[in-house]
Order: sequence, then structure tokens, then C-alpha cells
Amino acid sequence: MIIGEYFSHIQYVDCVEQLLKLHQGQGMDIHWRDAHICPSEEDYKEMVIRSKQLCWHFFLWWSHTVKKLLQETCTSRLVQET
Repeated sequence: MIIGEYFSHIQYVDCVEQLLKLHQGQGMDIHWRDAHICPSEEDYKEMVIRSKQLCWHFFLWWSHTVKKLLQETCTSRLVQET
């Protein structure tokens, strides 16, 4: 299976952007922890949005995309078998 057959360029770009924001948020959290830095409330909120909410958003997007992919794959196999 070639993933490029199922995902458009826009979906790839969206996926990569979400992953980058997720990793940036996690990196901020790790940096503050290891450097013993207490972030400002604004910085902390930004980190939470990047690492936590975007993680949930990415999970929902990914599960929807995989579900759609599986439905299309199963449908095409049923059509081929008949």
C-alpha cells in the first residue's frame, strides 16, 4: 500500500504542521522542566495548546482519516470481488 495514493498533499502538510506544533509544545515543557524555569502564564497556555490540545486534534484527524481509508479500501475490495 502506498500512502500517497490515499492522502492529498494538503493532508500531508496539515499532518506535518500538527506534528511540528505538538513537538514544539513538548519541547517547551521539557526545556522548562530540565532548566528549572517557571514559565509565564501566557507561555504555559501556549505550550498546553501546542502539546495537549493539538495532540487531541491530531488524534481525531488521524482516526477520521484512517477510518475513511479503511472504508474506501473495504468498499473497493468488495466491488472487485463481485
